[in-house]
Amino acid sequence: MNEHLTVLRSLMPCFYVKRGDQASIIGGVINYINELQQVLQALEAKKQRKAYTDVLSPRPSPLSPRKPPLSPRLSLSSTSSINDSVNELVASSKSAVAEVEVKFCGPNLLLKTVSLRIPGQVMKIVSTLEELEFEILQVNINMVDERMLNSFTIKVNM
Repeated sequence: MNEHLTVLRSLMPCFYVKRGDQASIIGGVINYINELQQVLQALEAKKQRKAYTDVLSPRPSPLSPRKPPLSPRLSLSSTSSINDSVNELVASSKSAVAEVEVKFCGPNLLLKTVSLRIPGQVMKIVSTLEELEFEILQVNINMVDERMLNSFTIKVNM
């Protein structure tokens, strides 16, 4: 049994095991496997999104001009407030295209958008966030009549 535990311990990073007893090693292995499964799911989802975006919008040729961004700089009013009791920072912006709210909550960022339904909008947001090397933890998409409410939970690496 001890030999098997030693092999298991050698197969994972040392910070998953806090003590050398059997329960700690097995608990660390379980945590490590769960994390590997999450990484696998994230990579599979990224691969599916990439395949989906490649089908919907093939890569432009190098000679074709790039489309300008929809709104390069919003010079609209945005508000920020700090709520000390919850320790969060909130910023919001309204434009003709969408209402956007960004909220920092601990190690995560919550991004909410409300807009009219625009085909491919969520895929563009997800691909932009990935280009910026953000890790997307969760995406919620809701429709109310012709309006979309998109909510993204993003891990902030600081």
